[in-house]
Amino acid sequence: MIEALLRQKDMYQKLYQEQLDGTNKQKEQSPKPMRGQGPYGYGQVLHEKERQIHEFKTKLEESQKSFKEYKEEMDIYRTERQTNERILTEELDNLRSEMRELRTQNAKLLSQTEYNDERFKLLNANTNTYKSQIAALEEKNKTYNTTIVKHEQTIMHLKDATLDAQAKLSKAEVTLENLRKQCQILQETEARLLKEREVLNREKQSQAILLSNLDSIRNSLERSEVEGKLKVEARLDEAWKQD
Repeated sequence: MIEALLRQKDMYQKLYQEQLDGTNKQKEQSPKPMRGQGPYGYGQVLHEKERQIHEFKTKLEESQKSFKEYKEEMDIYRTERQTNERILTEELDNLRSEMRELRTQNAKLLSQTEYNDERFKLLNANTNTYKSQIAALEEKNKTYNTTIVKHEQTIMHLKDATLDAQAKLSKAEVTLENLRKQCQILQETEARLLKEREVLNREKQSQAILLSNLDSIRNSLERSEVEGKLKVEARLDEAWKQD
C-alpha cells in the first residue's frame, strides 16, 4: 500500500510540475492572438490551466497529507511491529526451546511408551501364564480338597481302628500276661519233662545194652545150636557110610 501511495504522490507531483512548466512556457511563448481570437479566449484557457494546477496541487497536498499520515501510521506500525516481532521472536525462541524440550520429552516418552508396551506385553503374557497356573492350582486345590476329605475320612476310620486296636491291645496284653504265666508253667514242665526224658534215655540205653547183650547171647546160642546140629548130621552121615 505504501508503494502505491508513493507512486500516486510521484505521479501528482510530476503532473503538477508539468502543468507549472507548461503554464510558464505558454506565458513565455504565448503567440499573438490569432485573427478571430480575442483576449477572452486566451484568458479562459489560462484559467482552465490554473484550475487544473490548483486541482493537481490540492490532490498533491492531499496525497502528501495521506502519505504523511500513512507514514506516521507506518512508523507506529513499524515500532509496534518491531516490538511485536521482538516479542514474537522471544516467544518463538521460547517456543523453540520448549519444542526442543518437548521433543526430548517426547522421545523419552516414546522410549518409555515402547518400554511400557513391551513390559505390558510381558506382563500380559505373565498374566496369562499366571491365569493358567492359577487355574491349574485351583484344579489341584479341588483335587487336594477331595483328597483331604478322603484322608480325613481315612483318619476317622484309623482313629476308630486305633481305638479298637488299643482295646484289642489291652486284651492282648492281658492274654500275653496269661500266656507268659502259662509259658513259665510250660517251661517248668518242660524242664521237668527233660529231666524225666533224660532219666528215660538212660534207662533206654541200659535196656538197649541189655537187649544187645541178650541178642549176643541168643546169637551165640543159635550159632552153637547150628554147629551142634551140623556135627550131629556129620556123624550120622559118617555112620550111614560105615554101615
